[in-house]
Amino acid sequence: MRQNPTIIRKIQQSERENRFFFGVDERERQAMRNRTRSGELARVFRNVYAAKTYYSSLSPRQRTLHLIRTLQLMHPTWRFASLSAASIHGFEYSYELDRRSPIFLATQRSSNRHHTKGIELVHVGKAQHSICHGIQVTCVEQTLIDCATRLSFDQSLGIFDSALRSATTTKAKIAAATTSLSAKRSAIVDRVLHYADPDSENGGESHCRAVIIEAGFTVPSLQQEFFDPDHPNTRYRVDFLWHLHGGRLVVLEYDGMEKYTNPAMTNNHNTRSVVDAERRRAKVLTGFGATIVRTDYQEVIAKQPLIDKLALAGIPPSAATYVQYPIK
Repeated sequence: MRQNPTIIRKIQQSERENRFFFGVDERERQAMRNRTRSGELARVFRNVYAAKTYYSSLSPRQRTLHLIRTLQLMHPTWRFASLSAASIHGFEYSYELDRRSPIFLATQRSSNRHHTKGIELVHVGKAQHSICHGIQVTCVEQTLIDCATRLSFDQSLGIFDSALRSATTTKAKIAAATTSLSAKRSAIVDRVLHYADPDSENGGESHCRAVIIEAGFTVPSLQQEFFDPDHPNTRYRVDFLWHLHGGRLVVLEYDGMEKYTNPAMTNNHNTRSVVDAERRRAKVLTGFGATIVRTDYQEVIAKQPLIDKLALAGIPPSAATYVQYPIK
């Protein structure tokens, strides 16, 4: 197909600006449709396109952010809400949500939830909004409220953890923003807020903790440290720790392959030295009388394997009763 200077220019500029591109008139739109049929472009959204190879190189989160930036350019008055706003604020959540969630737009009017295909309206009343990285979004507190009331507990807990960890808000500010909510919506937000903890280091650990809570186990302490008696300056921090009756300790470690392969997590050591360090760590923990339980992403997603391991380790039920409210 003959080269089109306008489309080439749009591709180059959009990639520099970490977004997609769109046609401004019917002639451009037709040229983009033709190139989509030929396999040169990928149609991302209505009248939104990207070079196919470039689109394929992006992660699910990058695709979400690129699309939001593009839609803001196309529609300067749009304000993004809920999960879309959470992505702009930089809060952590599962890539799976990026793959299957619509774009969320804030509205002050009561209306049909679906504005058009791929877009869902979120009624936010007169909630405050802000500009984050050049994008109009709901304020942090309203964003968290909308996530809690639209997502399941295990999906929203990590977003709350991330917001608190980044110090962009506090539990008191979030609680203050719930005063105008209905009793049901307020209860949903209060539950997530009660369990939210900035000490959770990442979304995987947050999801793991959510499964523990939903299964009715006692909530563990996070990121507790043990010192190496042979090397007093060396301390080992564990993901989850229970202090049980009789002084027994149970440690739960959430393992991912990254801890053996990601240079940022291994201090650039090779796999063997990292494994050796893990063995030393385990020796120190067991020296303190700790029972070590290991889990991973697959077990957390499946839930029951993790639940079975914790039950076998003797983790007691929580005194609090967990109630799952239906999400909106």
